[in-house]
Amino acid sequence: MQAALTLPELTAAFPNDEAPSDTNFPRWIEDDSTFAPFIPTSMARVNRALSLAGCAAGDVVLDLGCGDGRFCVAAVALFGCKKAIGIESDEGVVDLANSTRDKLLPGLQADTITYACQDFRDCLLARDATVSIVVVFLSPEFGKECKELLKEHYERGARIISLVFDLSDIPEFSLKDGCKDIDGIWVYEKVV
Repeated sequence: MQAALTLPELTAAFPNDEAPSDTNFPRWIEDDSTFAPFIPTSMARVNRALSLAGCAAGDVVLDLGCGDGRFCVAAVALFGCKKAIGIESDEGVVDLANSTRDKLLPGLQADTITYACQDFRDCLLARDATVSIVVVFLSPEFGKECKELLKEHYERGARIISLVFDLSDIPEFSLKDGCKDIDGIWVYEKVV
């Protein structure tokens, strides 16, 4: 499948093309129960992360804490993935993800991207056995909450992309060759 949009088009559609910096953390308050604040990742980093993971037409991408949906849209529009699933707990951000998806990818192709406004721990979509790439950008204290879910996907052969925070505390995970802290991106892949 040929790319439906270009990287410059996606960059224009998804603002904040600056990579997160240390001044972005922490953006949450003590009583905040979310797993991570919405901090948009630059489209250049989205593209790089999906490229490092070897994202391709047959893949199904799951983004835990998908924010405005930029990983899901890029996976379908730039890499031709057959399906993308984004799970986000903030209803307003999910509304933004849906409207941006519908604007950028009207028609049949937009149907390949599903967003769920749920806690990923309770979301059946998060356990979709066809997932081949999982994206996480969660703070370390909340990353522990999804450790078992990540291990399930990893054991089935899914590649795991972690942004900003590595997953070195999961000893079962092996870094994909050449994918250690590249612009704050780690990619884990099961060695067979």
